[in-house]
Amino acid sequence: MDDPTQQSHWPGWYYDGRTARREPVTVLIGAAGIGLIGEDGRVRFWPFEELRQTQGAFAHEPVRLERGDDVSEALVVDDRAFLAALHAASPGSRGRLRQPGRLGQQARRATAGIVGLLGAALATYVWGVPALAAHLAGSVPRSWEERLGERDAAELTAGAGPCRDPALDRAIGAMTAALARAAGAAPGTFRLHVVDDSLVNAFALPGGSIILFRGLIERAESPDELAGVLAHEMQHVLLRHSTQALLREVPVRILIAGLTGDAPALGQALHAAATLRTLHFSREAEREADRAAVAMLTAAGADPRGLVSFLARLEQGGAARLPAYFSTHPPTRERIAALQESVATVPEPTALRELAADWNAVRFACR
Repeated sequence: MDDPTQQSHWPGWYYDGRTARREPVTVLIGAAGIGLIGEDGRVRFWPFEELRQTQGAFAHEPVRLERGDDVSEALVVDDRAFLAALHAASPGSRGRLRQPGRLGQQARRATAGIVGLLGAALATYVWGVPALAAHLAGSVPRSWEERLGERDAAELTAGAGPCRDPALDRAIGAMTAALARAAGAAPGTFRLHVVDDSLVNAFALPGGSIILFRGLIERAESPDELAGVLAHEMQHVLLRHSTQALLREVPVRILIAGLTGDAPALGQALHAAATLRTLHFSREAEREADRAAVAMLTAAGADPRGLVSFLARLEQGGAARLPAYFSTHPPTRERIAALQESVATVPEPTALRELAADWNAVRFACR
């Protein structure tokens, strides 16, 4: 193969920088620069020290050189051997002329640095942020959690208003008290809010606030099913999952706002993230709450099979009919299977038998 550095001339295209017209030229490489010979015989001389390379570092690109500041002339050569010959003829220009077919060393370092930074950011988000959030949640004052939970509870109940029925209040109050005693929770740990809305959902908020929607209560076919959902939400409170989810979300929102340059969003990040309706528990948090709920229900004399039957029946409705509960408590068949296995040996419950007799009257009392 011929040595490209020994080639004497190359065809190229000249652009004057003022018009879109291009002129075919023959390019010669000399001792001090390059010469561009036009079809009319005109010769343009470009010294090596005035050349700027703007294309040609990648294998698929032609070589493009520019000269001038305000109005830049340009030369485009399709033959990439031209760049190798240019390097050989002008060793002092290698800082401005990149190696053919490769990124320069600085670009490679920059690319490696960006990749490393993105990898570190991803690792921090996947592993570091959740671990830090779990650690910090235990240090958050209860008073702060309670204020945050009550504020969000007020927002969630503002539209439809609360359910006010003595029979329903007694039933849910008795369930909550029995479950709290079984878990050894202090009196006043939980504050229940029943919302007069057909939405099939429930939320556990920081500080002990729990939201139950009328639609979810009406879908519970037994008091044990409602007790199962209630125990699950109470465990989210005791395990401080809502606070952990908030602490995970806040840094991400602030980071996104900073990267996008959205200054107003920086000020709104804390408020937006603090609306717990936008937060979701991780799968591990859901499994942890399930396991603890089964233990709580069993200790209280309730039937943890109710939680299993409630989740399984809702899931059987099909993807198009899944209730809102699954948007904040995503189910998996593995999760339901794990629950079924954990309740297989639970003894016969007795705690909610009296309530079961008139359950239909209680579950629809809010209407």
